[in-house]
Amino acid sequence: MGKTVKLFGFASVQSPAAVKKFVEGHTGEGTVCDVVEVGRFEGTRAHAIVEFATIEAAEHIKFLAAAADGLWFKKSCLKAWNMEPSSRTCHSQHKIDNVKLSVGCQISEEIFSVLWSQENVSVKFGTDLRNFNFFLTYNSVEYKLELYGAPRIYENEGRDVVPKILKEFFYYEESEEEFILERGSSFSCNSDRVPIINPPQDIVLPFKILFKINLLVHHGCLPGPLVDDWFFRFVDPSRLNIACIEHALEKLFHLRECCYDPLNWLSEQYIKYSKSRRTRTLPELLPIALEDGLVYVRKILITPTRMYFYGPEASLSNRVLRSYPDDIDNFLRVSFVDEDGQKLYATALSPRTSSSTDEEKRTGIYRRILSILRNGIDIGGKKFETLAFSNSQLKENSLWMFASRPGLTAVDIRARMGDFSDMKNVARYAARLGQSFGSSKEALHVNGSEVDEIPGIETERGGIKYTFSDGIGKISADLAHIVARK
Repeated sequence: MGKTVKLFGFASVQSPAAVKKFVEGHTGEGTVCDVVEVGRFEGTRAHAIVEFATIEAAEHIKFLAAAADGLWFKKSCLKAWNMEPSSRTCHSQHKIDNVKLSVGCQISEEIFSVLWSQENVSVKFGTDLRNFNFFLTYNSVEYKLELYGAPRIYENEGRDVVPKILKEFFYYEESEEEFILERGSSFSCNSDRVPIINPPQDIVLPFKILFKINLLVHHGCLPGPLVDDWFFRFVDPSRLNIACIEHALEKLFHLRECCYDPLNWLSEQYIKYSKSRRTRTLPELLPIALEDGLVYVRKILITPTRMYFYGPEASLSNRVLRSYPDDIDNFLRVSFVDEDGQKLYATALSPRTSSSTDEEKRTGIYRRILSILRNGIDIGGKKFETLAFSNSQLKENSLWMFASRPGLTAVDIRARMGDFSDMKNVARYAARLGQSFGSSKEALHVNGSEVDEIPGIETERGGIKYTFSDGIGKISADLAHIVARK
């Protein structure tokens, strides 16, 4: 006997709300604590795991399923049996209903800038799983939001639920300071590319400065609402030494706490930098020298709702990067990941419920990925477009993008990799391009005058020309020994 029951036999996966309404129609309103899971395994009917408030309610639904008339959901006869409580079904140790959820940015020690809020939200959490889940309905769609990272809990006067909860947490800090919520406004330039920040039109920043500012916002070093017109004037190279700006932004990235007063902090750093340069006590801000075969590249992680900037980071080079050493800043490595940074699986591209139209057969995540691949990413005037990907990147949901400049575009780079115009198979075409992007080190540079072109082994059958020696070459014994030693 237990409070958790698995219902099996649904013709299709049902929403938790539909399952709860159906079950409480038999056991009474308020008897269902939670619909922990809904889903289906391949080749089987759908199921739902229901957690009841009492053992009596759980036994009653099992009795109905075992009766001669059966337990019917529409045209499906359901089976029911107990499930052992597990960490997955016991996560709702605490539940608070009718909560107002505010989403935004903290802009000072006492003030939180609210960008969006929602009433009638339920909060569930358990100390075993160490996460907070928010359940809400928005535009007639049910959502479950999982909080990533340690939360701050604020107590309303007259409610004694918070002290009871805190007793189950080993590590927490209690503060008596008042917290203020203020209505804020969006600071991102595009809702589809959240959160990319661009300067006002009268200020032009170098790409590396703008990329660094966005990186600071994405990693919580700098609140987005504080990156306003005044801030951009403080990092404008037309007004200040660019080396001084880069030095200050790099120090800002390594601060232990978020900077809530960036203008004063930058002013102090600029003064220190100027004094240090006059007394020659501050070394030049130079990148760390890399070993042969390594290059600095910038990277973006794209989640279903956000973007995170990284780098420049040391990365193993490839043949394409070595061919364009002066355009390294125009190359960008992009990875599609889940919200927690883990791999995004193919199951996220299609809905788990059956759909009738082609539009409903794809999820918003699928459309987001497709939009970025087609339209690219615009950062400070640089338009990064899809270039290609290696076989290893394909397994990691990653690819290379390139920002075109006069005289060189992504199309030009692909054209210089080889003539693949006769190749109609998309997978084979991508694999051929990917050969040039495989991580590698250059063992030895060979001049064109040292290369002899030899005829390939070709044949023609049925009007189709075949080349059997494609990609095959010979090297001298002396060169082979040099490569082996490398």
